[in-house]
Amino acid sequence: MKPKLPRKPAEWLAEITRAWGEARDSIPETEESRHPLTEETLYQLAPLLALRARGRPEEGEEATRVTEVALANVLENADPEDPDAPLAGDAPLAFALGYLATHLALGLIDEDQAEVILDYCDEHLPDE
Repeated sequence: MKPKLPRKPAEWLAEITRAWGEARDSIPETEESRHPLTEETLYQLAPLLALRARGRPEEGEEATRVTEVALANVLENADPEDPDAPLAGDAPLAFALGYLATHLALGLIDEDQAEVILDYCDEHLPDE
C-alpha cells in the first residue's frame, strides 16, 4: 500500500515540517564529512525525503530524474549563493520548494497545487 498523499495545505505543511525536522537532525552526522550540511543546504535532502515519504525507490532512473528537476527548481528560486533569488535566505521554504518540486516531477501534484501549498508553507512554516 502506497503512503497516502496529503490533500490539504495544512496536511502538506505537517508532512514537510516532519521532513524538515528529519533533515535538520542529520546535520550533526555530516559535521566531520568533506561537505557538511547546514540549514541552507538541507534542500538537497528534500527529494530523498519526498521519495521516501511516497514509498518510491531512493535510487535509480526515476529518483535521479526527479532529484535533478527538484534541485534545479530550488537553485533557480532559492540559491543560497544568489542574494537576488526570490527565496534566498529562507532555508525552510527552500526545502519545502524542493519537497514539492519532487512531487510535481513525480506527477503526484500539478503546478497549481504546488503553488497553493508553497504559499501556505510560506505563511505557516516556522522560521527555525
